[in-house]
Amino acid sequence: MYNAGSRVELLDFTDSCEFFVTYSGTGEIALWSIRERKFQDLVHKLTPQDMPWSKMRIIREDRMVIGYSRLHRKFVFVKRSLTHGQEPDIQRLDPSKIGGEDLGELGKMQIDNTQQFLVAVFPAVNKLIVIDINHQHVVFKQGHDAMLLKNVWLDETGCFLSTLNAENNAVDIYIFEWDYAVREPQKVIK
Repeated sequence: MYNAGSRVELLDFTDSCEFFVTYSGTGEIALWSIRERKFQDLVHKLTPQDMPWSKMRIIREDRMVIGYSRLHRKFVFVKRSLTHGQEPDIQRLDPSKIGGEDLGELGKMQIDNTQQFLVAVFPAVNKLIVIDINHQHVVFKQGHDAMLLKNVWLDETGCFLSTLNAENNAVDIYIFEWDYAVREPQKVIK
């Protein structure tokens, strides 16, 4: 039987809800089957340079896990190999390297419904970035006073972003138009 490490800290389900992945305090990323009610596979054991994770998402069913390390302030992309026994492909992205500013703690992260883009919100510096998952690079970065990203909500598809306005008396809703190109979110007209 598989030992899940010292404790499970993060958990996320695949879109089909047939599997879920766990991240443990020892850095182990494990895949579990809901249907079979058992451990399936140890996806990867992270090195200390990539942990601990504070956020995690699984995408493309069980083929890729994306985590964010609060301590190291970087995203880690773990792409599982289709060949059994082969090590996964690990890519890292430090969003603070873009523009040279420290973005602080990640507030929210959401995958768009095509599973091509990762939307990440950094409320401390009022920045929103969009990452191309396939190439692990930032394709869009924005932050301006009109978007107050302190209390933000992203929907499951990554298409709508809602936040309190600057006066804290109304909700502003922004729409991402995903046509395989990322454009500036547009505010819904009242």
